Amino acid sequence: MIPVTISEEAMEFINEKISDTGSKDLIVFFEGFG
Repeated sequence: MIPVTISEEAMEFINEKISDTGSKDLIVFFEGFG
């Protein structure tokens, strides 16, 4: 995975996603995001 710089707002959004789903879904989310 390519490291990316994200804002604090994005980090909060991601943390919410992590609590809602799993890390596997988060990886897919990032792949779709890029």
